[in-house]
Amino acid sequence: NLDPNKSIGEQFDQCFDSNDHFKDNQEACKLAKTILKDWKIHNQTNNQQKGYFGSIYINDKYKQIVLAHRGTDDRWDIIANFDEVILGNTIRYQSQKAYEMVHEAVKLAKEKKDYALSFTGHSLGAFLAELSLYFCYSEDLNYKKAKSVTFDSPGSKLQLDKLHKSHVSNPYVDSLN
Repeated sequence: NLDPNKSIGEQFDQCFDSNDHFKDNQEACKLAKTILKDWKIHNQTNNQQKGYFGSIYINDKYKQIVLAHRGTDDRWDIIANFDEVILGNTIRYQSQKAYEMVHEAVKLAKEKKDYALSFTGHSLGAFLAELSLYFCYSEDLNYKKAKSVTFDSPGSKLQLDKLHKSHVSNPYVDSLN
């Protein structure tokens, strides 16, 4: 577990465990420490029973807040992939937990005022990052300054269309058409 009062770079002494090859590459470890030295973990949610993992990172030097959603990792994630992404069922456990983290990240961004807020993820995490941007446009959060960067997203259009039809007008969804 990382200490939220220290930067991630300060806690990178081990440079991953023995299962990762990164540990043996001291140059890569040094670079990671340098890049991560100004980043701290604001909050982390790890529900192993239902599979959701998300972290809110903050960088006071560069005035950035990032919410990163983990991608597919276990059977709960596979269920979420099928249920939410493929079938397009609205707001299940993974999406609900993502919304809670988005709510916290938006609250933090509004408190910090001049900080940039972004979401990121890979695979299922990418889907959740795209959904996070939708949540920002919802009436209850009403935060239209966020951005999302995703990797290998399975696509969120089906889910966003269902949310769009059942709830509020959202220009983010309209731009997908």
